[in-house]
Amino acid sequence: MRNPTLIIVLMLSLFSMMPSCSNSTKAYKVSKLTIKARDACEDGRYDESIALCKEALSLDPDNALAWYTQGTAHRETDEFDKAMSDFTKAIEVDPDLSYPYFERATLYISTNKLKKALEDLNKSIEIDPNVPYAYFNRALCFEHEKDFDKAQLDLTKAIELDPSYANAYYHLGRVYYEKEDFLNAIDNYSKAIELDPEQMGAYYLRGYTYLHKGNYELAIVDFDKAIEIDSNYVYSYLYRGCAYFEIGDYDKGVSNFNQAIALNPDNDEIRKWCEKGLENYQK
Repeated sequence: MRNPTLIIVLMLSLFSMMPSCSNSTKAYKVSKLTIKARDACEDGRYDESIALCKEALSLDPDNALAWYTQGTAHRETDEFDKAMSDFTKAIEVDPDLSYPYFERATLYISTNKLKKALEDLNKSIEIDPNVPYAYFNRALCFEHEKDFDKAQLDLTKAIELDPSYANAYYHLGRVYYEKEDFLNAIDNYSKAIELDPEQMGAYYLRGYTYLHKGNYELAIVDFDKAIEIDSNYVYSYLYRGCAYFEIGDYDKGVSNFNQAIALNPDNDEIRKWCEKGLENYQK
């Protein structure tokens, strides 16, 4: 997967590292190797990128961009401990680069170390306040901690910086739902769908919100679309079944519950949920 920030970081930073006549060959070679490593990483040639970074670092162990690029390649090859070490080294060498903090925070989020992630994201935003991904990731931390006001502020900022950021609208919809602002939740799910028509989660959660609001026909339409995109997501069937029961279509309600059970035949929790739902609707 390409890193959308890597080219920008290196282009902005390498100019300041270009050699003068006095330190000529070594600095020029390090810069050239780092650029080649970046290109290899962007093209998905991660082993080659790592090898080029190692060569650059053998010549200049204090090259923060080489450490950063190597960390990115290690992350993409799922070598997360090495990536963490690389990003940390990049920060030690040059604490004024924003992206090593951002990338290290992403790794902290993946291991649920949210306090450390927030510290790094705060630093990344302090250094460069114009990166939407940093606000988005910080919002995810706040959302996980149920600090929905702060999550809302960060998601709004991410969208301000990048109005085409579909996932930010999706999560802003989730935040509004948690704050029981259902109209804004629906609006943001709809915007996420407009920007990314294959965003299954946005259809599902908009359908769930419609169901909560009693708009059963609209809920069914959204659950239909969610199932079209991902036919294995059991909760789309469960809640579509509820919507059918609510409009009096008992047969389709039962059919959807049975489909949910068929997808998870060994899941007693889902079976009991469906049985309880049938009891309630039969009353």
